[in-house]
Amino acid sequence: MKRLTSAACALLMIPVLVTRLAASPAAGEGPATWGPVQRAVPEKPGKLGARVDGPAVSRMVQGRPAGGTLAGKTVYLSAGHGWNYTAGAWRTQRGNTHDLVEDFITIEGVNEYLIGYLHAMGAYVVPIREADLNPNMVVVDDDALTIEGEVAEVATQDRGWGAFTTPFESVDLQPFAAGGARLMTATAAETGRAVFAATIPEAGHYNVYVSYVQGPDRVADAHFIVRHAGGESHVRVDQRRHGSTWVLLGRWYFDKDALPEHAAVAVANDSATAGGKISFDAVRFGGGKAQHLRGGATTGRPAFESAATSSTQLLGAPRNVYDYFTTSDGSDDVVARPRFAAWEHEAGEDAVYVAYHTNAPSPSRGTMSIAFGNTYPCCRGYDDFAGTAGSLQLLDAVHDELMADLRSAYEPTWRNAGKVTAALGELNPAHNGEMPAILVELAFHDTAADAEALRDPRFRKISARAMAQGIAKYFAAKDGRTLVLPPEPPTALRVENSGPGKLKISWRAPAAEAAGGGAPTKYRVYVGDHGYGFDDGVIVEGETVTLDNLPRAALRFVRVAAVNDGGESLPTEVVGARLAASGAAPVLVVGGFDRLDKNSMLRETAPLVGAIDRSRLDRMNDGSYAARHGRALAEAGFAFDGATDEAVAERDVDLAAYRAIDWFAGEQANATALPATTRTELERFRTAGGKLLLSGSELVWALDTQGTPEDQTFVREMLHVSLGTDDAGTYDVVSLAGPFAALAPISFRDTAPGGYDAEFADVLVPGPGATALLAYGSADGGVAAVAFDGGIVIGFPLELVQGAEARRALVEAALVHFGVEKDPDLPDPDPDAEDPAGCGCSTGSGGSAALWLVVALLLVRRRRA
Repeated sequence: MKRLTSAACALLMIPVLVTRLAASPAAGEGPATWGPVQRAVPEKPGKLGARVDGPAVSRMVQGRPAGGTLAGKTVYLSAGHGWNYTAGAWRTQRGNTHDLVEDFITIEGVNEYLIGYLHAMGAYVVPIREADLNPNMVVVDDDALTIEGEVAEVATQDRGWGAFTTPFESVDLQPFAAGGARLMTATAAETGRAVFAATIPEAGHYNVYVSYVQGPDRVADAHFIVRHAGGESHVRVDQRRHGSTWVLLGRWYFDKDALPEHAAVAVANDSATAGGKISFDAVRFGGGKAQHLRGGATTGRPAFESAATSSTQLLGAPRNVYDYFTTSDGSDDVVARPRFAAWEHEAGEDAVYVAYHTNAPSPSRGTMSIAFGNTYPCCRGYDDFAGTAGSLQLLDAVHDELMADLRSAYEPTWRNAGKVTAALGELNPAHNGEMPAILVELAFHDTAADAEALRDPRFRKISARAMAQGIAKYFAAKDGRTLVLPPEPPTALRVENSGPGKLKISWRAPAAEAAGGGAPTKYRVYVGDHGYGFDDGVIVEGETVTLDNLPRAALRFVRVAAVNDGGESLPTEVVGARLAASGAAPVLVVGGFDRLDKNSMLRETAPLVGAIDRSRLDRMNDGSYAARHGRALAEAGFAFDGATDEAVAERDVDLAAYRAIDWFAGEQANATALPATTRTELERFRTAGGKLLLSGSELVWALDTQGTPEDQTFVREMLHVSLGTDDAGTYDVVSLAGPFAALAPISFRDTAPGGYDAEFADVLVPGPGATALLAYGSADGGVAAVAFDGGIVIGFPLELVQGAEARRALVEAALVHFGVEKDPDLPDPDPDAEDPAGCGCSTGSGGSAALWLVVALLLVRRRRA
């Protein structure tokens, strides 16, 4: 395609495509010579044809809907582009510029940030491209379910999801007409459940989707129960709408090969509408791999990378949604998105369509937002608007919020590239005239300065929050109601033994920020004994809650979210504790790994694209690492408390109460890893005789070579160590003399989900009074850990040590060396217990995930800023 000179429209609009879409001059789309009248989107069977109020999907909290400012609203999200079959090969629709590809930037931004913010506000979100980055997938059909209790099934001719041969090539395949579905009569009180149990191939987080057949006789509150590693989560679904497709319930953690009690979705027969009908068809866990066959091959990639031509067919849409032109996948991809939204949209449902793109060409910069207009190529003003009513108001709300927040929280001079109109096929009301529609060009991916922003997770997070807040502001203004935005996450979380059988959870309210949300009125405390799976949470009024009557040696992990009428914040990082027989723990685990920046991005080599940067939060910093430390301590026989580094800096934790501290700094590669207030607290702790186990890569580098004179004094005199070199050049470690002498060789290479790449492990130089404990590679390699009178410093992240047993042995050796006594009330570790963190290896343990990583992913060592 010829590259357009218009900054706003380049690499976005296809002239021949747009000209072929226009219906007539009367429709405001251009001259009559622009092409044939467009074909109508087929009506989905079972639509009510009348307005339906209330949420389509409601997450339940303590028996009540979670609510939120977007409860009852539907948001169709279209992340730009994706793999299409073009010119005899699978290709991305946009090229590699500055080591970024728009096709992946967009889907990562939507899936890792935007969907989460919208769900937290109560919205029903319909992602048009696959919404799960997990390459594993399990589908359980209705012929494989079991019945618990008693249900009254009803004979039905409903067509539902059916298994099909993959990969497949047919454009006529209709997955949700390939099988049958089942039906039961609702009762006022539950008497039975239909249970879809899955065999999970690899531990991790999975999106959970359900399918059913909609109809006017279906209940508005079908009760789905997700059984996962953290327990059970309850979701109510309105089955009068959004049937015969995959409906996203949420995202949960599942262990590999877990029993049905922790790896299933159940459909209960209770409803407020006794006598109504409940449909149950199929359940899907995860996103999977691409299934479409072209030229004898699939993309070989995860499904989320595929374009909408692929995803909408698998979502059940009719052929003229995803194969409209029949001759060009690229053109079909543009119109498949709005046509799918129109097909899926229910009459009277309050919905919007938001497309998420990045822009070109260089040297332009900034954010541009577009509504449909009469003119192609781009761009004209509002006087040329020809889109669906409400689109300009949506455009104003979203774009203005983006500009305000990016300037407030990211870059004060972030450029406003304008609010414009253009004849874009994705916004054409001839394909989707049922809801307001806009397209956001977040930044210019082929301008170096904007590309730096796009690879920064902080930019992606701020912009996603702004887009969600803008959507919320649009609906509040439309409804004439006062807007309340969800709060920001709490800070300074800590979990402490507070007497026999009790754990006290405390936190601080989030600080106010201009780009943030409203003040919290309550908090939601999530608890689990797993570290990765959590319960549905309990609502707490204040900033502390105590778990009491806990069983002996209870191990608990916690996350906390702030709540108000607008919804719920993102949760805090994980913090844990294990109950002490005496009611007071001798060890404190402190999470000091907060870094998430552009250098955290993964480096990948993709077919026909080359080396690019990718975002995978679960392999960069997912905030879960206290789980690995806590489980290692518990399995070694020690009771412990837990806290974030902010809680220590705020002096909310009395360090003098502990015999030892296990402080993990991850890849905290800046001098703020141990700010002045924290150093002061640690100096007091050390002076009083406390022992410190400090681990992390780049920490000594940051303090000794990048820090202030005070930082250097602290690391050399208090920690008795200095930096040798800033890159060990290996992930392998062997033991030397001292407390680690009996340890087997270990590796800290773990780039699978739940890990990250510690590519710059510090080579240490023992200071006066310190001795070397571990070496990199071999006994004569660089020093990896040193011991001194007050503790041990490790130059790599302890949480990345491969295997639960190796982590346990290392932690146990350190604490025994410190003279910390094991808790008498702790049972011996179970040698057969599964490590929820997975195998701890560099490529993961699941078949399809491992294959994808080995074949398609090349992690390249990269230099910090």
